[in-house]
Amino acid sequence: MRSKEIDIDQFNSIDEVYNFVDGNAYNLERDWDLTDIWVRYSNRTTIEAEKHKAKWEIACFSFDIKGSRLFSQTYSTASETGEVKAYPNLNYIEKELIEYVSQRLYNSSNPLLKARYAHLLWKCPIGIKHNKFAIIAIDNYIKAIEDYFNQWNDEKHEEVPFQIGRLYEILLAVVNDLKTNLDQVKKLTHKLLFDSTFEFYIKHGILNHMLEYSKLFKPNDFENTLSFLEEELNKDKISYNDSLLVNSYIPTA
Repeated sequence: MRSKEIDIDQFNSIDEVYNFVDGNAYNLERDWDLTDIWVRYSNRTTIEAEKHKAKWEIACFSFDIKGSRLFSQTYSTASETGEVKAYPNLNYIEKELIEYVSQRLYNSSNPLLKARYAHLLWKCPIGIKHNKFAIIAIDNYIKAIEDYFNQWNDEKHEEVPFQIGRLYEILLAVVNDLKTNLDQVKKLTHKLLFDSTFEFYIKHGILNHMLEYSKLFKPNDFENTLSFLEEELNKDKISYNDSLLVNSYIPTA
């Protein structure tokens, strides 16, 4: 499902958009269309309060999350001061936006959305952030990964493993900060490595993330994982170039 294929005129209120997004967030996100539907609805609605809410949704999903860090998608330099300004910027977040995100966190039923809302609240300045939001984010990242995993088993959409890998890296970063939910994370990791039909490079990425957050995993958590690398590197025809072998797969092994 692509956003451009969705008839935006079918929605008579923002509540109908909330319900639609909750039910289709995985498909929209995997095709990078989650924000686009809010852009389209913001342009369509004539109700000012709905425009604000749609723009807040856009702001929520305008952060790139890489590991434990949030990156704004837009930067500008003030010509007079040389100051670099970022948008969105959690350090200067509006009170109304915080209230909105908090409400959406508890009203939304979709783990993918709930994880994002909770993660943003956890990354807010002191006075707003609280570890309870990180725990909510962890729980919902795990649920979202499991939902994507089931989706992969059903339809094998090529973007699903990439989404799983992205969410898994974020999950480990949050868990690493709190040192909680370790049993759940390890069970999930085992499922992704041993119960999936993912290509080798996806499993290699998971192993790399495990090594990156080595304080979370003990040696026995890597049991039998070397077999993935041995099997792949022993294939008769290897399509990798020497640089990939030398600089990535062999060091991981």
